[in-house]
Amino acid sequence: MITTALKRPVYDAIDRFTFRQNDFLRFFLEAGGWSYERLRDYQLQKVREICCHWGYEVWAWDDFHRLPLTDKRDLDRVQPPAGRYSTQTTSGSTGEPRTVYIPWQTWHRKDALFHRSWRWLGREPHQPVLRLIAGRPHYAWYDWWRNDKVICRDEVERQVEYVIKHRPYLIHGPGLPIRRLCEAVIQAGYEDVLKDIRVEWCSTSPEGHRARLEPYLAGFHEQYGLAELPTVGSPCPYSTHVVMETGVVEVVDGEIVVTDFNNTLTPILRYRTGDEGKMRESDCPCGRAFPILYDVKGRRCDYYDGPEVRQPVGWWLVSPLGHNYLDTISAWRVEVYPRDGVVRLFVVFKEGEDYEALGPYRDWVQAELGLTCAVFACDNADRWKRNLVRVYTDEVKDS
Repeated sequence: MITTALKRPVYDAIDRFTFRQNDFLRFFLEAGGWSYERLRDYQLQKVREICCHWGYEVWAWDDFHRLPLTDKRDLDRVQPPAGRYSTQTTSGSTGEPRTVYIPWQTWHRKDALFHRSWRWLGREPHQPVLRLIAGRPHYAWYDWWRNDKVICRDEVERQVEYVIKHRPYLIHGPGLPIRRLCEAVIQAGYEDVLKDIRVEWCSTSPEGHRARLEPYLAGFHEQYGLAELPTVGSPCPYSTHVVMETGVVEVVDGEIVVTDFNNTLTPILRYRTGDEGKMRESDCPCGRAFPILYDVKGRRCDYYDGPEVRQPVGWWLVSPLGHNYLDTISAWRVEVYPRDGVVRLFVVFKEGEDYEALGPYRDWVQAELGLTCAVFACDNADRWKRNLVRVYTDEVKDS
Protein backbone atom coordinates (compact mmCIF):
# COMPACT_ATOMS: atom_id res chain seq x y z
CA MET A 1 0.00 0.00 0.00
CA ILE A 2 2.85 2.39 0.87
CA THR A 3 4.54 1.64 -2.46
CA THR A 4 1.30 2.27 -4.35
CA ALA A 5 0.73 5.54 -2.50
CA LEU A 6 4.25 6.77 -3.28
CA LYS A 7 4.51 5.64 -6.88
CA ARG A 8 2.00 8.03 -8.40
CA PRO A 9 3.41 11.34 -7.08
CA VAL A 10 6.96 10.22 -7.85
CA TYR A 11 5.94 9.24 -11.40
CA ASP A 12 4.16 12.58 -11.85
CA ALA A 13 7.31 14.42 -10.81
CA ILE A 14 9.53 12.34 -13.09
CA ASP A 15 7.16 12.84 -16.01
CA ARG A 16 7.10 16.61 -15.55
CA PHE A 17 10.86 16.79 -16.15
CA THR A 18 11.11 14.08 -18.85
CA PHE A 19 8.48 12.96 -21.36
CA ARG A 20 5.49 15.03 -20.17
CA GLN A 21 3.09 12.27 -21.13
CA ASN A 22 0.70 13.45 -18.44
CA ASP A 23 0.16 16.61 -20.50
CA PHE A 24 -0.89 14.54 -23.50
CA LEU A 25 -3.02 12.26 -21.34
CA ARG A 26 -4.83 15.19 -19.72
CA PHE A 27 -5.66 16.58 -23.14
CA PHE A 28 -6.89 13.23 -24.46
CA LEU A 29 -9.02 12.63 -21.37
CA GLU A 30 -10.58 16.08 -21.74
CA ALA A 31 -11.18 15.60 -25.48
CA GLY A 32 -12.85 12.28 -24.73
CA GLY A 33 -15.79 14.26 -23.40
CA TRP A 34 -16.07 16.69 -26.31
CA SER A 35 -19.01 16.72 -28.69
CA TYR A 36 -18.55 15.49 -32.26
CA GLU A 37 -18.91 19.07 -33.56
CA ARG A 38 -16.16 20.33 -31.28
CA LEU A 39 -13.88 17.46 -32.30
CA ARG A 40 -14.45 18.25 -35.98
CA ASP A 41 -13.69 21.93 -35.39
CA TYR A 42 -10.44 20.95 -33.70
CA GLN A 43 -9.58 18.61 -36.56
CA LEU A 44 -10.19 21.29 -39.19
CA GLN A 45 -7.91 23.71 -37.36
CA LYS A 46 -5.12 21.10 -37.25
CA VAL A 47 -5.74 20.06 -40.88
CA ARG A 48 -5.32 23.69 -42.00
CA GLU A 49 -1.99 23.89 -40.16
CA ILE A 50 -0.51 20.65 -41.49
CA CYS A 51 -1.71 21.28 -45.05
CA CYS A 52 -0.19 24.76 -44.96
CA HIS A 53 3.07 23.17 -43.80
CA TRP A 54 3.07 20.92 -46.88
CA GLY A 55 2.08 23.69 -49.28
CA TYR A 56 -1.70 23.15 -49.56
CA GLU A 57 -4.34 25.80 -48.88
CA VAL A 58 -7.25 24.29 -46.99
CA TRP A 59 -9.98 26.39 -45.41
CA ALA A 60 -12.94 24.03 -45.33
CA TRP A 61 -13.59 20.29 -45.41
CA ASP A 62 -14.48 20.50 -49.10
CA ASP A 63 -10.96 21.81 -49.78
CA PHE A 64 -9.47 18.95 -47.83
CA HIS A 65 -11.49 16.28 -49.63
CA ARG A 66 -10.32 17.66 -52.98
CA LEU A 67 -6.70 16.87 -52.08
CA PRO A 68 -5.34 13.87 -53.98
CA LEU A 69 -5.05 10.51 -52.29
CA THR A 70 -1.47 9.41 -51.56
CA ASP A 71 0.11 6.02 -50.91
CA LYS A 72 3.43 4.36 -50.06
CA ARG A 73 4.99 5.32 -53.38
CA ASP A 74 4.79 8.98 -52.35
CA LEU A 75 7.03 8.21 -49.36
CA ASP A 76 9.94 7.48 -51.73
CA ARG A 77 10.37 11.23 -52.32
CA VAL A 78 10.80 12.05 -48.63
CA GLN A 79 14.35 12.84 -47.52
CA PRO A 80 15.77 12.29 -44.01
CA PRO A 81 14.97 15.41 -41.98
CA ALA A 82 17.19 17.37 -39.62
CA GLY A 83 16.64 17.36 -35.87
CA ARG A 84 15.26 14.76 -33.52
CA TYR A 85 13.11 12.03 -35.01
CA SER A 86 12.72 8.26 -35.26
CA THR A 87 12.19 6.03 -38.26
CA GLN A 88 9.57 3.39 -38.83
CA THR A 89 9.35 0.83 -41.60
CA THR A 90 5.87 0.18 -42.90
CA SER A 91 4.65 -3.32 -42.21
CA GLY A 92 5.23 -4.64 -45.71
CA SER A 93 1.65 -5.91 -45.78
CA THR A 94 1.58 -5.03 -49.48
CA GLY A 95 4.98 -6.56 -50.07
CA GLU A 96 6.60 -3.15 -50.50
CA PRO A 97 7.79 -1.61 -47.19
CA ARG A 98 8.75 2.06 -46.96
CA THR A 99 10.58 4.23 -44.42
CA VAL A 100 8.56 6.80 -42.48
CA TYR A 101 10.08 9.60 -40.40
CA ILE A 102 8.20 10.14 -37.15
CA PRO A 103 8.45 13.11 -34.73
CA TRP A 104 9.53 11.90 -31.31
CA GLN A 105 6.39 13.37 -29.70
CA THR A 106 4.29 10.87 -31.66
CA TRP A 107 5.43 8.05 -29.39
CA HIS A 108 4.44 9.98 -26.28
CA ARG A 109 1.02 10.67 -27.77
CA LYS A 110 0.69 6.98 -28.63
CA ASP A 111 1.58 5.97 -25.09
CA ALA A 112 -0.86 8.49 -23.62
CA LEU A 113 -3.62 7.16 -25.89
CA PHE A 114 -2.90 3.64 -24.68
CA HIS A 115 -3.30 4.82 -21.11
CA ARG A 116 -6.54 6.59 -21.96
CA SER A 117 -7.98 3.45 -23.57
CA TRP A 118 -6.96 1.42 -20.52
CA ARG A 119 -8.86 3.87 -18.33
CA TRP A 120 -11.84 3.54 -20.65
CA LEU A 121 -11.58 -0.22 -20.11
CA GLY A 122 -11.74 0.24 -16.35
CA ARG A 123 -8.09 0.14 -15.33
CA GLU A 124 -7.18 2.19 -12.26
CA PRO A 125 -3.69 3.80 -12.18
CA HIS A 126 -2.53 1.46 -9.40
CA GLN A 127 -3.45 -1.69 -11.36
CA PRO A 128 -0.61 -3.26 -13.37
CA VAL A 129 -0.66 -3.65 -17.15
CA LEU A 130 1.61 -6.06 -19.02
CA ARG A 131 2.80 -4.91 -22.45
CA LEU A 132 4.45 -7.28 -24.93
CA ILE A 133 6.76 -5.53 -27.39
CA ALA A 134 9.08 -6.59 -30.20
CA GLY A 135 12.34 -5.40 -28.63
CA ARG A 136 13.64 -4.35 -25.24
CA PRO A 137 12.06 -1.64 -23.08
CA HIS A 138 14.03 1.59 -23.28
CA TYR A 139 12.74 3.15 -20.04
CA ALA A 140 11.87 0.29 -17.71
CA TRP A 141 12.34 2.51 -14.65
CA TYR A 142 9.77 4.97 -16.01
CA ASP A 143 7.29 2.20 -16.74
CA TRP A 144 7.72 0.77 -13.24
CA TRP A 145 6.68 4.03 -11.58
CA ARG A 146 3.39 4.02 -13.50
CA ASN A 147 2.67 0.28 -13.02
CA ASP A 148 3.37 -0.74 -16.62
CA LYS A 149 5.45 -3.87 -17.10
CA VAL A 150 7.07 -4.07 -20.54
CA ILE A 151 8.58 -7.41 -21.59
CA CYS A 152 9.93 -8.58 -24.92
CA ARG A 153 7.26 -10.71 -26.55
CA ASP A 154 9.72 -13.60 -27.02
CA GLU A 155 10.46 -13.95 -23.28
CA VAL A 156 7.54 -16.20 -22.45
CA GLU A 157 8.92 -17.53 -19.15
CA ARG A 158 9.31 -14.00 -17.76
CA GLN A 159 5.80 -13.15 -18.90
CA VAL A 160 4.31 -16.22 -17.21
CA GLU A 161 6.13 -15.48 -13.98
CA TYR A 162 4.86 -11.90 -14.01
CA VAL A 163 1.25 -12.85 -14.76
CA ILE A 164 1.13 -15.47 -12.00
CA LYS A 165 2.74 -13.19 -9.43
CA HIS A 166 1.12 -9.82 -10.23
CA ARG A 167 -2.14 -10.74 -12.01
CA PRO A 168 -2.28 -7.68 -14.30
CA TYR A 169 -5.56 -5.99 -15.09
CA LEU A 170 -4.79 -6.10 -18.81
CA ILE A 171 -2.31 -7.58 -21.31
CA HIS A 172 -1.48 -5.45 -24.33
CA GLY A 173 0.27 -6.70 -27.47
CA PRO A 174 -0.01 -8.67 -30.73
CA GLY A 175 -2.37 -11.63 -30.91
CA LEU A 176 0.06 -14.53 -31.24
CA PRO A 177 2.41 -13.54 -28.34
CA ILE A 178 -0.62 -13.05 -26.11
CA ARG A 179 -1.90 -16.48 -27.09
CA ARG A 180 1.49 -18.08 -26.39
CA LEU A 181 1.61 -16.43 -22.97
CA CYS A 182 -1.90 -17.50 -22.01
CA GLU A 183 -1.36 -21.07 -23.16
CA ALA A 184 1.85 -21.23 -21.12
CA VAL A 185 -0.06 -19.99 -18.04
CA ILE A 186 -2.71 -22.65 -18.64
CA GLN A 187 -0.10 -25.38 -19.06
CA ALA A 188 1.52 -24.28 -15.81
CA GLY A 189 -1.77 -24.97 -14.03
CA TYR A 190 -2.71 -21.34 -13.32
CA GLU A 191 -5.62 -20.89 -15.70
CA ASP A 192 -7.73 -19.37 -12.89
CA VAL A 193 -5.37 -16.38 -12.91
CA LEU A 194 -6.60 -15.45 -16.41
CA LYS A 195 -10.29 -15.14 -15.55
CA ASP A 196 -9.92 -11.51 -14.39
CA ILE A 197 -7.47 -10.43 -17.12
CA ARG A 198 -8.47 -8.56 -20.26
CA VAL A 199 -6.46 -8.31 -23.47
CA GLU A 200 -6.05 -5.42 -25.88
CA TRP A 201 -4.58 -6.48 -29.21
CA CYS A 202 -4.32 -5.29 -32.77
CA SER A 203 -7.33 -5.66 -35.02
CA THR A 204 -5.47 -8.09 -37.28
CA SER A 205 -5.50 -10.76 -34.59
CA PRO A 206 -7.05 -13.91 -36.07
CA GLU A 207 -10.34 -15.14 -34.72
CA GLY A 208 -8.57 -18.45 -34.03
CA HIS A 209 -6.68 -16.82 -31.15
CA ARG A 210 -9.88 -15.46 -29.67
CA ALA A 211 -11.71 -18.77 -30.00
CA ARG A 212 -8.86 -20.51 -28.20
CA LEU A 213 -8.66 -18.04 -25.31
CA GLU A 214 -12.28 -16.96 -24.88
CA PRO A 215 -13.08 -19.59 -22.21
CA TYR A 216 -10.27 -18.27 -20.00
CA LEU A 217 -10.07 -14.45 -20.28
CA ALA A 218 -12.32 -11.67 -18.99
CA GLY A 219 -12.57 -9.75 -22.26
CA PHE A 220 -11.10 -8.88 -25.66
CA HIS A 221 -10.57 -5.37 -27.04
CA GLU A 222 -9.11 -4.35 -30.38
CA GLN A 223 -6.96 -1.35 -31.25
CA TYR A 224 -5.83 -0.35 -34.71
CA GLY A 225 -2.69 1.48 -35.77
CA LEU A 226 -0.06 1.81 -38.47
CA ALA A 227 3.63 2.52 -38.75
CA GLU A 228 2.60 5.71 -40.54
CA LEU A 229 0.07 6.76 -37.86
CA PRO A 230 0.56 4.62 -34.74
CA THR A 231 -2.86 5.08 -33.13
CA VAL A 232 -5.89 5.16 -35.44
CA GLY A 233 -8.49 3.23 -33.45
CA SER A 234 -8.75 2.92 -29.66
CA PRO A 235 -11.11 0.66 -27.69
CA CYS A 236 -13.76 1.26 -25.09
CA PRO A 237 -15.54 -1.71 -23.48
CA TYR A 238 -17.96 -1.95 -26.41
CA SER A 239 -16.30 -0.70 -29.62
CA THR A 240 -13.13 0.50 -31.33
CA HIS A 241 -13.34 4.28 -31.67
CA VAL A 242 -11.56 6.45 -34.23
CA VAL A 243 -8.93 8.63 -32.55
CA MET A 244 -9.87 12.12 -33.75
CA GLU A 245 -7.29 14.17 -31.82
CA THR A 246 -4.21 13.05 -33.79
CA GLY A 247 -5.52 12.69 -37.32
CA VAL A 248 -8.39 12.33 -39.76
CA VAL A 249 -9.72 8.89 -40.73
CA GLU A 250 -11.78 8.38 -43.88
CA VAL A 251 -13.10 5.31 -45.63
CA VAL A 252 -12.81 5.76 -49.41
CA ASP A 253 -14.22 2.98 -51.58
CA GLY A 254 -13.89 0.60 -48.66
CA GLU A 255 -10.25 1.50 -47.93
CA ILE A 256 -9.06 3.22 -44.75
CA VAL A 257 -7.41 6.57 -45.55
CA VAL A 258 -5.59 8.56 -42.84
CA THR A 259 -4.13 12.02 -42.32
CA ASP A 260 -1.63 12.71 -39.52
CA PHE A 261 -1.77 16.37 -38.57
CA ASN A 262 1.18 16.13 -36.18
CA ASN A 263 3.78 14.72 -38.59
CA THR A 264 5.78 17.60 -40.10
CA LEU A 265 8.54 15.23 -41.29
CA THR A 266 6.61 12.85 -43.57
CA PRO A 267 3.46 13.99 -45.43
CA ILE A 268 0.76 11.57 -44.31
CA LEU A 269 -2.06 13.38 -46.11
CA ARG A 270 -5.11 11.43 -47.27
CA TYR A 271 -2.85 8.41 -47.18
CA ARG A 272 -4.17 5.09 -48.48
CA THR A 273 -3.37 2.44 -45.88
CA GLY A 274 -4.17 -0.57 -48.02
CA ASP A 275 -6.44 -1.81 -45.21
CA GLU A 276 -10.15 -2.34 -45.66
CA GLY A 277 -12.64 -1.21 -43.06
CA LYS A 278 -15.94 0.43 -42.23
CA MET A 279 -16.82 3.46 -40.11
CA ARG A 280 -20.11 4.73 -38.68
CA GLU A 281 -21.36 7.46 -36.41
CA SER A 282 -21.11 6.60 -32.76
CA ASP A 283 -24.06 4.86 -31.21
CA CYS A 284 -21.84 3.36 -28.53
CA PRO A 285 -23.23 2.72 -25.01
CA CYS A 286 -20.13 4.46 -23.63
CA GLY A 287 -21.61 7.76 -24.87
CA ARG A 288 -18.44 9.04 -26.55
CA ALA A 289 -18.73 10.96 -29.81
CA PHE A 290 -15.84 9.31 -31.67
CA PRO A 291 -16.97 7.34 -34.76
CA ILE A 292 -16.80 3.55 -34.57
CA LEU A 293 -14.28 1.67 -36.70
CA TYR A 294 -15.19 -1.94 -37.49
CA ASP A 295 -14.69 -4.86 -39.90
CA VAL A 296 -11.03 -3.89 -40.33
CA LYS A 297 -9.16 -6.21 -42.69
CA GLY A 298 -5.52 -5.42 -43.06
CA ARG A 299 -2.57 -7.74 -43.17
CA ARG A 300 -4.17 -10.63 -44.96
CA CYS A 301 -2.35 -13.77 -44.01
CA ASP A 302 -3.71 -17.27 -43.72
CA TYR A 303 -3.97 -18.70 -40.21
CA TYR A 304 -3.24 -22.36 -39.56
CA ASP A 305 -2.79 -24.28 -36.33
CA GLY A 306 -2.19 -27.99 -36.87
CA PRO A 307 -0.02 -30.82 -35.59
CA GLU A 308 2.59 -30.30 -38.32
CA VAL A 309 3.67 -26.86 -36.99
CA ARG A 310 5.20 -25.89 -33.66
CA GLN A 311 3.07 -22.76 -33.42
CA PRO A 312 0.19 -21.29 -35.45
CA VAL A 313 1.11 -19.89 -38.87
CA GLY A 314 0.21 -16.22 -39.27
CA TRP A 315 1.51 -12.72 -39.83
CA TRP A 316 4.54 -13.22 -37.60
CA LEU A 317 6.10 -15.44 -40.27
CA VAL A 318 6.80 -12.50 -42.61
CA SER A 319 7.29 -9.79 -39.98
CA PRO A 320 11.12 -10.20 -39.78
CA LEU A 321 11.48 -9.70 -43.52
CA GLY A 322 10.41 -6.06 -43.34
CA HIS A 323 12.69 -5.38 -40.37
CA ASN A 324 15.89 -7.28 -41.14
CA TYR A 325 16.25 -7.91 -44.87
CA LEU A 326 15.42 -4.68 -46.69
CA ASP A 327 19.02 -4.35 -47.90
CA THR A 328 18.57 -7.60 -49.81
CA ILE A 329 14.93 -7.87 -50.92
CA SER A 330 12.17 -5.45 -51.91
CA ALA A 331 9.09 -7.72 -51.88
CA TRP A 332 8.12 -11.18 -50.73
CA ARG A 333 5.48 -13.85 -50.36
CA VAL A 334 5.41 -17.01 -48.25
CA GLU A 335 3.66 -20.26 -49.10
CA VAL A 336 3.37 -22.89 -46.37
CA TYR A 337 2.80 -26.60 -47.05
CA PRO A 338 2.48 -28.10 -43.55
CA ARG A 339 1.86 -31.66 -44.69
CA ASP A 340 4.94 -31.57 -46.90
CA GLY A 341 7.02 -29.95 -44.15
CA VAL A 342 8.00 -27.06 -46.42
CA VAL A 343 7.88 -23.25 -46.41
CA ARG A 344 8.53 -21.55 -49.76
CA LEU A 345 9.74 -17.96 -49.62
CA PHE A 346 9.40 -16.07 -52.93
CA VAL A 347 11.34 -12.79 -53.06
CA VAL A 348 12.30 -9.95 -55.37
CA PHE A 349 16.03 -9.35 -54.87
CA LYS A 350 17.32 -5.79 -55.04
CA GLU A 351 20.77 -6.49 -56.52
CA GLY A 352 21.78 -9.99 -57.49
CA GLU A 353 20.33 -13.17 -56.08
CA ASP A 354 21.91 -13.23 -52.62
CA TYR A 355 20.39 -16.41 -51.20
CA GLU A 356 23.07 -16.60 -48.50
CA ALA A 357 21.84 -13.37 -46.93
CA LEU A 358 18.51 -15.09 -46.22
CA GLY A 359 20.16 -17.99 -44.42
CA PRO A 360 19.32 -16.65 -40.95
CA TYR A 361 15.66 -16.37 -41.93
CA ARG A 362 15.60 -19.97 -43.15
CA ASP A 363 17.17 -21.13 -39.87
CA TRP A 364 14.66 -19.05 -37.90
CA VAL A 365 11.70 -20.59 -39.73
CA GLN A 366 13.09 -24.07 -39.06
CA ALA A 367 13.46 -23.31 -35.34
CA GLU A 368 10.12 -21.53 -34.86
CA LEU A 369 7.87 -23.53 -37.15
CA GLY A 370 9.63 -26.87 -37.49
CA LEU A 371 9.44 -26.75 -41.30
CA THR A 372 12.20 -26.52 -43.92
CA CYS A 373 12.39 -23.15 -45.73
CA ALA A 374 13.35 -22.84 -49.41
CA VAL A 375 13.94 -19.50 -51.19
CA PHE A 376 12.92 -18.71 -54.78
CA ALA A 377 13.71 -15.57 -56.78
CA CYS A 378 10.97 -13.73 -58.73
CA ASP A 379 10.82 -10.48 -60.68
CA ASN A 380 7.20 -9.44 -60.13
CA ALA A 381 5.26 -8.84 -56.92
CA ASP A 382 1.97 -7.53 -58.33
CA ARG A 383 -0.01 -10.69 -57.63
CA TRP A 384 1.12 -10.76 -54.01
CA LYS A 385 -0.80 -7.73 -52.82
CA ARG A 386 -2.77 -8.19 -49.59
CA ASN A 387 -2.05 -11.87 -49.02
CA LEU A 388 1.55 -12.47 -48.03
CA VAL A 389 1.18 -15.79 -46.22
CA ARG A 390 -0.70 -18.56 -47.94
CA VAL A 391 -1.19 -21.98 -46.36
CA TYR A 392 -2.07 -24.88 -48.63
CA THR A 393 -4.30 -27.28 -46.72
CA ASP A 394 -8.03 -27.87 -46.43
CA GLU A 395 -8.09 -26.25 -42.98
CA VAL A 396 -6.88 -22.76 -43.97
CA LYS A 397 -8.52 -19.78 -42.29
CA ASP A 398 -8.13 -16.29 -43.79
CA SER A 399 -7.24 -13.90 -40.97
